[in-house]
Amino acid sequence: MVIPLYHCTSYFKKKPKASILAGNYICANIPPYGNPHPSNADIQLSRKLKQAGKLLDINLLDHLILMPGGYTSMADEGLI
Repeated sequence: MVIPLYHCTSYFKKKPKASILAGNYICANIPPYGNPHPSNADIQLSRKLKQAGKLLDINLLDHLILMPGGYTSMADEGLI
């Protein structure tokens, strides 16, 4: 399921319950700006998702920025 993320509440409201029951998740997006590095908005959203998930015992493992030539892992970059 692909959900456009403008607010972290949209993620938790629209995710299927089965995927939330796992307790861990990874976000991924293809940026419209064509740059494989996370934008400030990506970083802020990921941090909000991580905080919100803690309240629900749902752990954000990573947020991937996907591009045709590769990807950037925000966890590997120490951004979340």
